Amino acid sequence: MHVGLQPNPRIQQLLAQVNEGVDDHIVSSFNQIRTLGIQDKLLYKRKVRISSVGVHRANRDGSMISGQESMKILDEVCSVGVDLDLLKDAMSFEEPPSRVNEKAFMQKCANDPRLPSCIEPGQIEVSSVACSHFNQALHSADEGKPHDNEEICIDGHLSKAKIIAKHPLLGPIFEEGMDWWVWKADAETMYPSLPDVAQRALNAKFSVQQGQDCFQVYGRAVALLGNSPIADNVSYAIRDIMKANPKCSNDVPNIVAAARKYGGTLSSGFVDQLLDFCSAFKIPGRTVTSLVWKVMAEMKFAADDLCPHFMTSVLMAIAASPFNFVSSGDIKGLANPTKIPEMKMCEDLIKKCLDMCNTMQVPISEKTKHLGRMRTSFVFKVMGKMKDLEKSLSRTSPQSGSRASSSPRHPKLRIRGLSEYRRRLLRRRLRFQRSRISSSTTLTAKLSAFIVL
Repeated sequence: MHVGLQPNPRIQQLLAQVNEGVDDHIVSSFNQIRTLGIQDKLLYKRKVRISSVGVHRANRDGSMISGQESMKILDEVCSVGVDLDLLKDAMSFEEPPSRVNEKAFMQKCANDPRLPSCIEPGQIEVSSVACSHFNQALHSADEGKPHDNEEICIDGHLSKAKIIAKHPLLGPIFEEGMDWWVWKADAETMYPSLPDVAQRALNAKFSVQQGQDCFQVYGRAVALLGNSPIADNVSYAIRDIMKANPKCSNDVPNIVAAARKYGGTLSSGFVDQLLDFCSAFKIPGRTVTSLVWKVMAEMKFAADDLCPHFMTSVLMAIAASPFNFVSSGDIKGLANPTKIPEMKMCEDLIKKCLDMCNTMQVPISEKTKHLGRMRTSFVFKVMGKMKDLEKSLSRTSPQSGSRASSSPRHPKLRIRGLSEYRRRLLRRRLRFQRSRISSSTTLTAKLSAFIVL
């Protein structure tokens, strides 16, 4: 311990309360400890490459980490998407001069073939007590470890390229690493029980947070409805989802009902389209209100009028637009007989564009970006939100109140690999009948304020 550093009595008191079992509110207690650690300059934040992160010897009560659990987390990310909000509490400790955590971690990896194996002495900079399995899952993927999930593997080995293609937001993490809260080595010297308390508190917090993203719950509902071992697949899906205690638990019955109507099956691709979009463009913390799920569950359409691609686009629009911009009333209005032909026209255009992109093997990141912009603009137009959107944009624009210097041109849809002729053909197909659903050039030019392209 550096000369002059003295333990903080309040941190010692909070740790003692937790260790003695007096304080049942371990999460709130640790939040206070974290605040005090920042004030005492013992806790800071930095980006660390995935290969430089080990696992603290106190993690999971000394069991540290499981390769099987890491692969399970990677499979779950593959099926329901990644919510980067859950990584904001990633917590670690500086590796001390004794390298005690690194040595224990290297021994653990040597005994488990599913964990990383290319670790050299001195490589580990920090040792984690939260988000450990997620980081090591990415580390294993970076090494191309054997696995049996074909969606993220090539020839039986994990493929970083396939994972990034499916979840573009993971690309920067693979290249640059994650942002970690890091306790200085002196903190563990002054407070020996701190690593154990930190991992217990953050595991308790994560057990409440995991699966809270209603978009992920929607995707999980589709998967469960299609793979139910009993005839009553709705009850099975609801029971299975509720085991994870998601924060949107009150909405689960309506989410499952909406998934049953509009989610199709996993092979239909609706869920993949939604989760790919959310991984790239969902506003952090964005959710769907209970009233919106209720309306979506209760809406009734004739079989010929169901538009699953369009309703998936509605969820995309909610994920990427300002909170409550798309209201339950807007969605309820889609059942109006005058709106149904417009929805069906959008449905047909979306399917044709998806088929064209799939035929030409357009990269997922490009397809998600360009078609996501197109699909959300369709939703805003059909709902009659164009004027509201322009007003909102004019209020939030840094040049609000000034006249545009020139009328913006309709942006070209640029998809890699298309010939000029095919680009023109695709743009023609994307033009609506102007009297009904023609795009507003001003809106299209400003849509990037709500969807980061």
